[in-house]
Amino acid sequence: MQRTIEVEQTTPPVLDRRKRPRYRFSAPITVWLPNGSSVRAITLEISESGLSACLTGPLTVGDTADLEPVGGGRAQAIVRRKVGTVYGFECLALSEEQLAHIRASCSRLPLYQSGVLGI
Repeated sequence: MQRTIEVEQTTPPVLDRRKRPRYRFSAPITVWLPNGSSVRAITLEISESGLSACLTGPLTVGDTADLEPVGGGRAQAIVRRKVGTVYGFECLALSEEQLAHIRASCSRLPLYQSGVLGI
């Protein structure tokens, strides 16, 4: 005798409030802290306006840091979110070359599902 179990979805879909679509992207980067020291990080997703990365560091929301490489170069970014060791960075001024590099990379990547990590 087989029984059918119905599962009800109780979690509403998460609305993405970001300006640009995000793409799954996992790569090592260096985060240059305001004091000049650096920490290693791994990215989780990327868009034309920023990225999220997993790192252990003394950054707080509102801090600025340099990230490298982003779009083939170094980029200044501001911490917009922090959930545990996951930081959401908004890039402040990417060059046209960096944007073109990110666009080309993203065209080959799967979309990132919003809300999976709470970021």
